[in-house]
Amino acid sequence: MLIKTQFFQGTLLILTLLLGACSHHGAHKPSSRAHGHHHDEAKNDGDGPPEIDMDVAHIPNAEPRLEPLSRYGNPQKYDVFGVRYHTLAHSNGYAAEGTASWYGRKFHGQRTSSGEPYDMFGMTAAHRSLPLPTYAKVKNLNNGREVIVKINDRGPFVKDRLIDLSYAAAKKLGIHATGTGKVRITAIDPIAWHKEKEKVIQVASSSKKASSAKHADKKGKATQLAQANTAKNSANKKAPTKDATKNTSKTATAAKAKTTTVAKANNKQIYLQLGAFSQKTNAQQLANKATVLTQALQDVDVHVLDSKSANKNSYKVRIGPLKSEAEAQKIQKKLIALNTANPAKVVYE
Repeated sequence: MLIKTQFFQGTLLILTLLLGACSHHGAHKPSSRAHGHHHDEAKNDGDGPPEIDMDVAHIPNAEPRLEPLSRYGNPQKYDVFGVRYHTLAHSNGYAAEGTASWYGRKFHGQRTSSGEPYDMFGMTAAHRSLPLPTYAKVKNLNNGREVIVKINDRGPFVKDRLIDLSYAAAKKLGIHATGTGKVRITAIDPIAWHKEKEKVIQVASSSKKASSAKHADKKGKATQLAQANTAKNSANKKAPTKDATKNTSKTATAAKAKTTTVAKANNKQIYLQLGAFSQKTNAQQLANKATVLTQALQDVDVHVLDSKSANKNSYKVRIGPLKSEAEAQKIQKKLIALNTANPAKVVYE
């Protein structure tokens, strides 16, 4: 066995044996493609963003989980362009600062060093020495934005780059336009990460219950006081006159009629639009990513609408139809809760 139980020391014995058993094929040589570019270099190497600009804010971070080492991409050492690199035995405690770049459509769908297909809309990254896979937090040191990525590829083998991000990760960090940016990388221990996540959820739940109980107590006291005042005031109030009752009824009827008329005049369905593309494949890719939303937002339909305008095809990714503007706003808030920086656009059709 080429790679022994040195991986993930301190974890359960079963996990250690699993890692050792699954990583003995790690001698597979990483691809020597020199992905990772500056926005000016993209024109020369054929790489770049999607043909149609899209909002990636709805794409969730990679969620750390325990996985065996990849069957491929984990040799103890390998050579690319005459330079020798060494793969780390584990990612425990790894942290570094340096330059991040990104790679996009040129490599979309190609096999990564770990064997997984590269998805430029996924939250992944490439690193020269960290074990595959490794989950890591990447922070843009210029604007403070953070993402979590799954490192499943080797690279970048260009200049002094430290990490190569997927297009989606780079755009969420705000370095897609400049091509590079200064970042801090911190490896994540999946077990510790999930424990901390559960702890935060428990604390939030406890705080919510305490707040609800306090609010209910205040509400109860306020209700008692209001009832006492109401009883007192009722004795002094005079019954409304017939004319006043008649006028109030007429006003309510007129308002209801006006609302009904406006609703019938509009007679349009409400949607949330995630993006519009000239290529159906790009729209379908976004729709596939949006299946995450259908799990988080129950009874919501995500689909691709094929429309034609000015002799041009347009493929729109939409959520809906929705019952009302209130529901649209409610879903927008949920999208924000799912780490969506820019809510989807509300459209009527």
